Amino acid sequence: LNADYANAYNNRGVTLYSMGKRKEAINDFKKATLLDPKFAEPFNNLGIAYGYLKKFDDAHHSFLEAVRLRPDWGSALYNLAISH
Repeated sequence: LNADYANAYNNRGVTLYSMGKRKEAINDFKKATLLDPKFAEPFNNLGIAYGYLKKFDDAHHSFLEAVRLRPDWGSALYNLAISH
């Protein structure tokens, strides 16, 4: 109903990722980050998807952005720490 709702793209990305559709999930996570660049969750999810595809530099940069946006978020901090 609202094509500019970042959370909808993030949630669809999570669903696609859980269905094994990693590349499609990445597209939705990217769309969410473009629609709301201050929304940390899609950056963290993007990092997870990149990591699965062995795109480790992209994963690291995504986790960095998630932590920059929410420096107290434990999951993003953990993912950043293990992405080195």
